[in-house]
Amino acid sequence: FDYKKYQGVLSHTYRSKAYASEDFENNFTQKQEAYNSTDVSLSYTYQKIEFFTKIQNIFDEKNGLWIGDDVVYPVNFERTYYAGMKVNF
Repeated sequence: FDYKKYQGVLSHTYRSKAYASEDFENNFTQKQEAYNSTDVSLSYTYQKIEFFTKIQNIFDEKNGLWIGDDVVYPVNFERTYYAGMKVNF
């Protein structure tokens, strides 16, 4: 069993509350909520082929980017799944 062929990554991204992106005078009533995303990825390499899978935002946090009061753009706001393969020549 060759452990070198397997790779796994568990990561978490956190951003604390902050003023809205376009609140240059710091007078909006709403701030950006804290951003949280926990991700996991796994890969397996067989000869020149790498198979991978990734889940972003495992805990399904509702993230967004506050531009102004009641102006929110969803960013990584739901759980996302990826799978694929890469061939090296």
